[in-house]
Amino acid sequence: LYVGTREDEDPSDNFEGAKIDDLRWEKVENYGASVTQNGKVTIQTSTSSNSWGALSSRSRWALVGPFDVQVDFENATSGDGTGNNEWFCRLRLYDIVNESYSCMIGIISAGGRNYRAVWKDPTGWKTAQNASTAHTSGKLRIVREERGKNLKFYYWDNGWIDLTPSDASDHTIFGPLRVDIDVFSGASGTALTCDYKNFKVNKGTIIWLNGKPKGAYTKIKLADNSVQEFIEMMDVRSLCLF
Repeated sequence: LYVGTREDEDPSDNFEGAKIDDLRWEKVENYGASVTQNGKVTIQTSTSSNSWGALSSRSRWALVGPFDVQVDFENATSGDGTGNNEWFCRLRLYDIVNESYSCMIGIISAGGRNYRAVWKDPTGWKTAQNASTAHTSGKLRIVREERGKNLKFYYWDNGWIDLTPSDASDHTIFGPLRVDIDVFSGASGTALTCDYKNFKVNKGTIIWLNGKPKGAYTKIKLADNSVQEFIEMMDVRSLCLF
């Protein structure tokens, strides 16, 4: 385990070239989905129900403390528009301690094509915030402003548009969060495609789950500006105080 800020070893990725960076990402290809890279990441689902393709940091790295992450998407197909759980594009964060998805923003087919932001605490999923859209390209962004609180959700429409649900500002998610960018088809018979570019960690402290990354410093600067030595053999749960 290695802890550092983005200045030390930044997981941001513009997806150049034809090979997915397996230091940063793990591919998820369920029920016939595919994940490929060629100057961008293309995620396609099959026509099988619950087909899911993702680029995930789940065994690589996680975010702790305040953070600001975003990703660009384009060519997000509309499918047949009849499914009630078709995510054409999505940025979502997964609590690796409580093992449940904590928050997400993307475009979903649910009574029409909508941007949707939604979050979850131990009692279950909360009220979603929706905005009707015809977008097939744009940007998605999630921000946590302080220790476990004040989640903010944004999409791009000639500027950042705040889509934060009214009950999301004061809830608590203390656990380290992995990052997924994905496409999910919950409706049988519908195949979806989306391209992703320019994943950015604008701010954040990173836990590296698979050892010290190549090129990272032995001494690191944490969010409080203190300098710490390389940390080994620490249970990730001990970092939930961030």
